[in-house]
Amino acid sequence: MLLVASPGLAQAQEVGAQEGDPPPSEATPSEATPSDSAPTEAAPSEATPSDPPPSEATPSDPPVFSSDRPGFSNTTTVAAVGHLTSELGLAASFDDDQRTLALPNLSLRVGLLDWLEARVRGPSGVLVFADGADARGGAGDPSVGFKIGGRPVEALALSMDWEVSLPLGTDGFGAPEAGFFADLNADWSVWGPLTLTANLVASVSSALDEATGETRRLLEGGGSLAFSWQALDVLGLYVQSYALKQEGGVWRVHLGGGLTWRVAPRVQLDLSADARLTDQGDPPTLGAGTTILW
Repeated sequence: MLLVASPGLAQAQEVGAQEGDPPPSEATPSEATPSDSAPTEAAPSEATPSDPPPSEATPSDPPVFSSDRPGFSNTTTVAAVGHLTSELGLAASFDDDQRTLALPNLSLRVGLLDWLEARVRGPSGVLVFADGADARGGAGDPSVGFKIGGRPVEALALSMDWEVSLPLGTDGFGAPEAGFFADLNADWSVWGPLTLTANLVASVSSALDEATGETRRLLEGGGSLAFSWQALDVLGLYVQSYALKQEGGVWRVHLGGGLTWRVAPRVQLDLSADARLTDQGDPPTLGAGTTILW
């Protein structure tokens, strides 16, 4: 509310005193001058015409930025409702006698509700360069799924992802049957910019046994633990360790880290690196990518 003090009464009294008018206590209501209006009458006329109404002065909240890149686990934040979030990047791995390049690692996420998003992962192209052999390439399997997430208490955020892969990849790069993937993620705000993220993952995949020609279903499980630090409003750093074990196999343990950089309110760039700590682990991998909120 705009309150404006009206000088009218003081001015009228001063003029009356100079012209011999009776003091204010003796003046009758009929002797009041037009300038002796109440402040509530003068305030509207002195308001600035350019001042917008309160309802127009408050801007709407911007959509929440959410990215699953980079790192092993997914974010606990659900994609902004009614907005598309696109993620893409490339990953290069370096084994002893083989190099592999995968791109664009495309992921499309659309927020349906404050706690629900739909997600589609496109088939990535894969190029394999092996020593003593010609380069070969193909496409992996796409997948569809959804994420649910929320914050039950101020310091804790949870999410769960469910995805189904579709056997549409090329021979040698795609699976012969549909696969299933699920993970549970928890973010705990330890202190200020420091966050601890825990993750559990389970998947069912399939592979063709070259010796028998039969399809084998493989159950895999594992998890990860990561510490992330928001060094600046636009710069985040993290370190992580994750371990996976396939049915009948041994544990594969890895260590890595990376950074994120918000170059614009709706655009993020990222870099990451991971290395195995066990002989049976995945080969060392470098990654780079971007996330865009449309």
